[in-house]
Amino acid sequence: MLAGTKKAKLSYFELYQLKWFLGGCLALVSLWTLFYLEVQSGPLLVVTCMAVASVMAFPRLSGRIPKVLWKASTPLLIAVVTVDFLISRPDIIPPLVRMIVMLVLIRTLQYRTRREDLQLVLLCLFIVVISGVMTLSLTFAVQILVFTPCAMTLLFFINITESFERKEGVPIGCWADFRLTHFLARVWQMTDFRMLVFSALIFLGVLAVSSVIFILMPRFRLDHALPFLNLNSKKSLSGFSDSISFGDVVEIIEDDSVALRVDKAPAGSVERTPYWRMVVLDEYYNGNFRMSDSAKAKNQLYSDNFFQAQGKKIEVTNDPKAHKWTFYLEGGITRYLPRLGMQSGLRFQNRQDVEFNDRLRVVGTKKISSSVLFYQLENMNSQSEFAPTEADSGISELKPLELTMVGHYAKKKIRYPQTTLVIPAGDENIAALTMQVATINAGEAINSQEFSARAVRFLAERHGYSLKSMIPSGKTDFLVRWMLSSEPGHCELFAGAFSLLARAAGFPTRVVTGFKGGTWNGYENYYMVRNKDAHAWCEMFDAKANNGQGGWFRVDPTPGSGSANAMSDDAGWVGQLLIDRTWRAYLDSLRILWYRRIVNFDEDQQQELASQIKTLGNNFLFALKSEMRGWLETMRSWITGPWSRGKWIRLGQGLGLLGMGVVLAISLPSLIARLLRRSGLFGMRLTHDPVRRRAGQFVSRFRNALPRVARSPEIPPKEWNCVYRELPALRFGPDADWPNPKSVFRAARDLLSRAARV
Repeated sequence: MLAGTKKAKLSYFELYQLKWFLGGCLALVSLWTLFYLEVQSGPLLVVTCMAVASVMAFPRLSGRIPKVLWKASTPLLIAVVTVDFLISRPDIIPPLVRMIVMLVLIRTLQYRTRREDLQLVLLCLFIVVISGVMTLSLTFAVQILVFTPCAMTLLFFINITESFERKEGVPIGCWADFRLTHFLARVWQMTDFRMLVFSALIFLGVLAVSSVIFILMPRFRLDHALPFLNLNSKKSLSGFSDSISFGDVVEIIEDDSVALRVDKAPAGSVERTPYWRMVVLDEYYNGNFRMSDSAKAKNQLYSDNFFQAQGKKIEVTNDPKAHKWTFYLEGGITRYLPRLGMQSGLRFQNRQDVEFNDRLRVVGTKKISSSVLFYQLENMNSQSEFAPTEADSGISELKPLELTMVGHYAKKKIRYPQTTLVIPAGDENIAALTMQVATINAGEAINSQEFSARAVRFLAERHGYSLKSMIPSGKTDFLVRWMLSSEPGHCELFAGAFSLLARAAGFPTRVVTGFKGGTWNGYENYYMVRNKDAHAWCEMFDAKANNGQGGWFRVDPTPGSGSANAMSDDAGWVGQLLIDRTWRAYLDSLRILWYRRIVNFDEDQQQELASQIKTLGNNFLFALKSEMRGWLETMRSWITGPWSRGKWIRLGQGLGLLGMGVVLAISLPSLIARLLRRSGLFGMRLTHDPVRRRAGQFVSRFRNALPRVARSPEIPPKEWNCVYRELPALRFGPDADWPNPKSVFRAARDLLSRAARV
């Protein structure tokens, strides 16, 4: 603070106003963390933030709220919360968070006592903890750094005002002449910047110690110790569930945010255009593809950290030769795990309930996580072909099966793999599909590979690619009407149309949704897959593959998809990718650093870091000892060597530089103090100005002599008090209001000498 501007301390009214303002700031910071949490509370958060900001700027608004409304707030809140919990069940966290937000709103609108201020701090702390545990967002690191000093400052002022509050109560009338700009200027005027710097240094020290504790402490996660904090979304993004309608994938394509980040294995091969396979849909009915109940009937459920490709539990293997892929799947997208193909091991960061579908070779968690899901695949192979499973036996002998649109209940009797050959019934549908298949076959008996190539060209010649498509009206099937038209289409229409054509030709086919492609982050070297990379393609059964055993192979009928089977080595793979070095990629690289080093910091990384620190320490000590030995040997050789005039000159130069360094080190602190004293920064004028320093010395001597003066009739009290009032003015007051320092010091010396004779 500047000594020339400080006139007085903050009054109790101003302290209470500052405490009120800090409470609002703390509430806004905590509410800020909830905007990254999927709890369906957007409107409530916006209204609460606007209300808090309004009463911070105009505190008199709180006094205008009728008392009747405050009395009715408790039963009304109980009723609203009860209904919210009943409607939202079995989800507990969303209504719980909304309840806390409403409590924060009530506390910030009230003129608070000390007890209510402490309640507000606890409510805000609960919000921040919930948000941090569930979102695991990089932004949370910034939020907690803002929240912590704000909460500590509020607690500091709560303790300061406690004694005043006991005597005078809550000063309701302090808002009559409140002006926000004047209040902030007054607080700035009274701010002691030395204390701010000291507090900042303490905070940085606590932060450093906390970082060390984080590295050294045993691994522990709050959301695993408290299962109710495992918030799960009710549904995935459209297009990534086991039932999709046409247009669902397009909704995802319009979203440019990153959905998946992948740390690639150090070796191995992968397709030039990776297909991140997620959901397999075998059943078609009334314009929609879905995963049939019969295909899901034998899903295997496991609850652990480690799994094999067949769904069986395996022991923990720390094989350094294993090719490991680490996936960071953003929350709220899907419960199915994106993969390029089969793997030898699947490892999660923590215990998970996992479903494995051996028929469709799909792996997913039991519920959709609202926070980032971390999992690691070992020895994953990029596959465009899959061998048949036991459930596929006899599939080559099946024939296309017509299913009428009114046979909704009859379709339940159709079992997998017959579901991969279902086509829409009706004379017009069958006639249209038969005509299209005949055009593709051209009167020849062709195999599945040749048919897929011809069908892809057939669709590309008649339809362009577009995210928007107009489907002609009519009574025939949705996809049939589009095939007969010349309208452009998106990946879902091409995949669905190809599936019906292949099924009508007698080739079992199923639709697959997931991601295709992505970009390579040029800053931290990992794969970024965005929601706009969502894609749909097909898998077609080839009865003659695998030496007659059959198998499924991928077909991407969407125009511009390119070759699906082009492979390259590891270096070529990165070379084929679009390397992203934009500002957005840089910001995203900070997020994956947060995931790698903070959120996903487990016991293995802890041991690895400890080993690295130990190795670095040993290397540093060894290098230091070597340097010291070399330096001492050089000095010994230099001293014992022959002395010449040049050697004496160099010795004199060295001693001169050493002396200059010593003088500079001694005089530098006083030089800095003089500069600060002249500038007045950090209150240096108050402590180093000679007049102020001397006045402070006299104040201390006057205080010590006060008992003797009280017993002496020779010193008039009026004269003593007059000088005693002028000394603090010289010590703390502005320069313009100073009395004559020489006269004051002369009178002070005279009074002290007379007091010494008592």
